[in-house]
Amino acid sequence: MKKRTILSIIITIAVIIAAHQYWMIFDPIHVSFDIKGKGACNIKVVLNKQDNNDFEKAKNENKEIDLDKNTHANLDIKMSNFPKRVRFVITDIESENNILLGNIKVGKYKLKDLKKFEVSNADSFVKNDNLIIKPKLNTNVTITYPETLNIRPGINFDFYVFIIILVLTYLLAYKLSDYVADFKTVHEKSRIEIIFLTIFFIVLFIPISNINTQEISQKENRTLAKWKPVINENGEINFNFGKDFNEWFNDRFFLRNFYIDQYYNFKSHFTKYYYENNGIIYNKQADFSYNKGFNSINRYLRKDLLSEKELNKVHQNIYNLKKYCDSNNVKLYIALSNDKESIYPEYYPNYYRPNNNISRLEQIKNDLKTIKGLNIISQYENLAKIKDKHMVFLPYDTHLNALGSKIEYDTIINEIKKSYPNIKPVNSSEIETIQTEQLSDSVPPEKYINEKYKYADTIKLLNPASKLNKHVQFETKSYFLNEYINNNVDNNLKVVIIGDSFHARYLHLLAENFHTVKSLFVGFGYDFVIDKYTKDFLFGEKPDILIIESAERFLQRFLNMDTFFNIYDKKYGRL
Repeated sequence: MKKRTILSIIITIAVIIAAHQYWMIFDPIHVSFDIKGKGACNIKVVLNKQDNNDFEKAKNENKEIDLDKNTHANLDIKMSNFPKRVRFVITDIESENNILLGNIKVGKYKLKDLKKFEVSNADSFVKNDNLIIKPKLNTNVTITYPETLNIRPGINFDFYVFIIILVLTYLLAYKLSDYVADFKTVHEKSRIEIIFLTIFFIVLFIPISNINTQEISQKENRTLAKWKPVINENGEINFNFGKDFNEWFNDRFFLRNFYIDQYYNFKSHFTKYYYENNGIIYNKQADFSYNKGFNSINRYLRKDLLSEKELNKVHQNIYNLKKYCDSNNVKLYIALSNDKESIYPEYYPNYYRPNNNISRLEQIKNDLKTIKGLNIISQYENLAKIKDKHMVFLPYDTHLNALGSKIEYDTIINEIKKSYPNIKPVNSSEIETIQTEQLSDSVPPEKYINEKYKYADTIKLLNPASKLNKHVQFETKSYFLNEYINNNVDNNLKVVIIGDSFHARYLHLLAENFHTVKSLFVGFGYDFVIDKYTKDFLFGEKPDILIIESAERFLQRFLNMDTFFNIYDKKYGRL
């Protein structure tokens, strides 16, 4: 065997060992335990790689637990190789609520002697194989197990990454050794080629340095190509391995999204009408853009219609809520806000063509009309009347502008006025439109100014009668609460409104019409949540009016309204 071959093999082995984190993957450490109590809490499990209680080199995972529903919890902690100690940190727990922990397993290791746990900020004792914790204050409770754990996580061999590193490293090492051997004969040429070759192979390594292991691309809203081995589980040879590998690698290589964005940027200079990348669609002629997030293309193509089973569940959820409201003399309104694509489909690229005549919003609205006496507030008609004369959406954002928000407010208040005729809506002479800085979500690259597109127009009251009494924002949840008090209005009506960012733009206008307005803003990715944070704030006093608002892109929230049963207590009656 030639010396250069032996040298190449040695270098390859050294690189393979140094790059083991890319092809030798440790399984997550599975932690499970029984948990009992009342209310809710957040529990974080921390695994320390060192055999001490400093927990400086630690990995963790946390979970929000509804103690009224769950009696068992499971967490998987990634990248915690051979942990030595474990710690539990419990937060968001009220002092009067005791918690019972038992049957604690870290990997295959069961923590049997619960008396060894060191507990801070709480009293504790062991009873019936359970660690009972009594918090002293509304603060964090730390539970540390001082004994050394003997946990060996499973190891997965990433064959395809291993092969890529092996082949590229060997080729580079062999070629470099070949050049070094001939260095004296072609001194200048060899130096340049060595530099070029080194840079070339470094560039080749970049795409594999951080392979994307996700199953679904949230940005593109599609399932990524899956790995298909040369020999499958049945021992059959995959003769399409080259094509399958190419599809898998093209979906997952490092910096893929960056290169795609650059491609779209280049393409946009040669496109007359539309600019499109992973994030937005921009109509150049109309100077109008759409956000491609929130599954917007499929929604525009009307591929997201509810099944009959899902539609029945939405129907039942709203029916139950209305029945409860009726029994407690609470007026229920369902306000449906349209997305930008529905109001302005004419600016959307004509190469996207809807498959159905009905949208998911229309599907739900038509079904809810069969619930007798339900107040459904549709925003489409009033926005569509004026959209050709005046723009009602922000040009580079998914939200309504000041005029569109005022129209939505007018639509809601005029519907409520049918039952409460003495209400006096805010008129145009009482407001002004102002420009405020807003980070828009659909800005074409050429419109960016310091990563932020100038301003968005919003509504300002000239002489507000209401005052913002409370504002509560939660760091661990994407929602916050507001309470407005108006002592200058001639009614004692109390309103609760639960919705997304659309209602937040006209909330201060609603506050001008009622004695009390309380709102729950629900952020992207969250359902309508009535829990320990929100129940007492919103329903501590029975409201006269309950408004549920949802933008078209978040209508799936109506499938998950089980937490509304938290307000069905003895204070106001039950279904």
